[in-house]
Amino acid sequence: MENVTFCYYLGYRYPYFHPQKYEQTREFLLQLSLKFIVVFIFEHLMAIMAGLIAASIPSLPYSVKTQLNIQQQKMKESRIEILNETFTNKVGKLSTAKNKKLILPFPTKILSSLSNLSYTSKKT
Repeated sequence: MENVTFCYYLGYRYPYFHPQKYEQTREFLLQLSLKFIVVFIFEHLMAIMAGLIAASIPSLPYSVKTQLNIQQQKMKESRIEILNETFTNKVGKLSTAKNKKLILPFPTKILSSLSNLSYTSKKT
């Protein structure tokens, strides 16, 4: 057997007798860049897939959405009914008040009162 004076490992580095002793070779940098590219593409594909899955699953189930729409429609109808009741009550009060008359001033009186107004500006 021979005496072994050096140890060599395959690590994509230059051997001990090369001028750039144990420095990284071009193959090492190529392999490292390919690893980064694969990880980058895989990560982006997983992010896109997660986004597509999240977008395809609705935030509210269809049955809950229909129940909410039904409840909102009922609320609108009840509001309209309340407004109609208050309006008919007010109109009913106005129509039952026979002794009270609604008196509006004649338009010429309104115009004459507006023409009598004078605007003065303060001069300093």
